[in-house]
Amino acid sequence: MIRKVMGVCLSLIILYNFIFSTYAEENIVDNKQIIYVDDVEFTAWINDDYEVEIEGANDISTGYMRVGLDGESEVVIIEYNIEDFGDKTEIMSIDDHYTDISDISEDISDVSIKKFSLEIDTLTEEEINLSIYDDSGLVEKFDEIDKFEDHSNDMSGRQEVVTITAGGVAISLSMLLEVLMSFGLAVMIGSVLYIMASILYNEVTAASKKKRAKFQKFYFKAYEYKGFIYVHPKGISLTKAIKHVKNNQSIYTILKKMAKKPITGAGYTAIGPEIDEHQIKGHIYFYHFHKGNSNGKRISQGKFHSFYGRPYVVK
Repeated sequence: MIRKVMGVCLSLIILYNFIFSTYAEENIVDNKQIIYVDDVEFTAWINDDYEVEIEGANDISTGYMRVGLDGESEVVIIEYNIEDFGDKTEIMSIDDHYTDISDISEDISDVSIKKFSLEIDTLTEEEINLSIYDDSGLVEKFDEIDKFEDHSNDMSGRQEVVTITAGGVAISLSMLLEVLMSFGLAVMIGSVLYIMASILYNEVTAASKKKRAKFQKFYFKAYEYKGFIYVHPKGISLTKAIKHVKNNQSIYTILKKMAKKPITGAGYTAIGPEIDEHQIKGHIYFYHFHKGNSNGKRISQGKFHSFYGRPYVVK
């Protein structure tokens, strides 16, 4: 990326109290990360609805982004006169950190409010496909990562005007998108928001008996990115899981006894269980099944896996 994303790697405290590093250098605690872009500190986290939220502030601005499970997202950026608002907590208290962006007043004196809605199909460090809208309609569309990087470095792009004062550089939409791209606990692929499977597992196992029983009935779309397993937190039925198997798309489930069913339901033999032999320190692994033919021979077809159960971390 053009802007420098930096931070310090700390412990990720979850049910098994393990330590691991994501593909970027971030400060990770629970489901949150502290990420720095242009010396501005941002906090990114996964909320109770498994959406991604990002918030940041400096002396002249605050910014907030919420990313939905289907890629529909919203952003609000507030810039204010430091002489009139010496304490940025006055701005941060507006509407309880923007829990309902539509209620923020447009008539606050000496404050500039920018609102955007986004449709994100794909957003990773290697690939981008998203559209940005404001009240007037489509503002910008990005479908090439190089184009976004060039735009991100252009202080006068159509998408935004970046304010630079003695108080620093105002938070911009480009900065929020860079934080999202560097957020190692979630990834957006094909208009689907995936979160780390380990997060879902630990959320479920720490939940009430009723909630655990509910989640244990479902399967989840799975996606492998940079050596980590991510899942879409909206559960799917066995019938839909079977379709994923036929389409060579990986799945995840909490219980081992359920991991075989979509494979056999799709007409294959379940091979396994097994776990990756060539493991990398700090990475998270899951036991899984592969597809096999009627003779019990593994079918080498893409990267399909039927993952299940708890995460195993290489220390």
